[in-house]
Parts: sequence; structure tokens; C-alpha cells
Amino acid sequence: HTRLRDHGLPVPAVRGWSPEGLLVLDSAAGLAATEAPWDPGALVDAVDALRRSLAGAPLDWPARTSLADRLPWYLDRLRPLLPSSRERLDTLVEAVAAGLAEPASPPQTIHGDLHLGQLFVEGEKITGLIDVDTAGRGAAGEDAAAFIAHALASALLTAARGGDEARVQALAVAGHARWGDDRRTRALTAVHLIGHALGAASAGDRTRAQRLLAHAETVAAEPKRPLIDGFEDA
Repeated sequence: HTRLRDHGLPVPAVRGWSPEGLLVLDSAAGLAATEAPWDPGALVDAVDALRRSLAGAPLDWPARTSLADRLPWYLDRLRPLLPSSRERLDTLVEAVAAGLAEPASPPQTIHGDLHLGQLFVEGEKITGLIDVDTAGRGAAGEDAAAFIAHALASALLTAARGGDEARVQALAVAGHARWGDDRRTRALTAVHLIGHALGAASAGDRTRAQRLLAHAETVAAEPKRPLIDGFEDA
């Protein structure tokens, strides 16, 4: 926390800690981005600026382990829950593996679990960044993938709750347009989506799980394809 704050990042200040690892933090400034009004393109611009600032932060330990390493674990649990989708999953995994085989970008400081729920905003500005215990050195595509996949998953949940699905979809589309040219980033996004699909299937929502797998198929495709029909993200 302190290194990131000293680097100018909007991380809540640490007010106390215990040897067991408990931290007492200030509240994040601004409104939770999950509740605040924002324009999708402007928010992606702000996230881009945040990621550039993060990249130069002087952290010298690894970020949270890439979710790519959890892909076999996800698949072992998802296949029994969606037995009719085994061939679909096999084809998807081939596309994901091809993308993950691409070289990763040089390590830089990343958040490690960057998504809308980690952000606080005021207007068009990001004023708070939380849950930075996952931060460290890693490939830039890890944060881009987490952000896009979480937005897609959140859009489906937002629709189920009667919220503005289109706005959250537009955020995912804007992120995909900005960061999705890199094939490895798209493959990582697909891994995240497979993880979200496992969560949906485990909760008994097979329809949502299948929609998440459809998104994973789209982002893993080569060459890059539009993320959602009806949205412009070329």
C-alpha cells in the first residue's frame, strides 16, 4: 500500500496493522464504480491512465499467480457440470492454448485482479483503488483480461437484476477494443470467462454459464472478432 501511495496511486492509506496480517485502512475516496455514473469510453481512458501509473510503481515481488495456471482446475470441475459441452470446451481450450503460447509482455507492476469492483470514481477520475494485496510484477495483459472478463460477467448479472446491461456491455466492448489486439490478452480473457462460467454452473445457472462460454469463444478467436453483436469495437 505504502509504495503504491508514494508513487501517486489512489490507494487508501494504512492506519494500522497486526503481525497476523490484518490491515486497518482509510476508506477509499469517491463513489464505488459499481454504483456510480460513468461513460464507458471515458472510464476505459481512466483505467488506461491508472495502468500506466501502476506500471512504473516500484514493486519487486510477483503479482498474484496468473489465472492461466488455474485453467486445468476450472475444466476439471466445469466438464461434469456441463456434460453436453465437452466437445465445445475441448475446442475452446485449443484456441486458448494457442493464444497463451504467444510471448508474454515484459513484466511490469500490475494490480493482479483489476476490475470494476476495485475502483472508486469522482466524475471521470479514478479516486480509489482497493484490494492491492494482489499487486506485483506481471504481464500487462493480466489486468486487461481481468477487466474485460469481469465486465462481461457483470453485464449478465446486471441484466438478471434488472439493471443497465447495455452500459456494462459497452464497458467490456471498450476494453476489448483498447486492449484486445494482443492474442495472449484475449486468451487470458477467455480463461477468466471460463472461471466465471464455472461459478455460474456451480450455482445452477447453466444458461449464464453457456453465455459466458460463448463470450470466451469470441475473445479466443483468431483473428480478433467483434465482442458483442450490435456494438462497434473494431
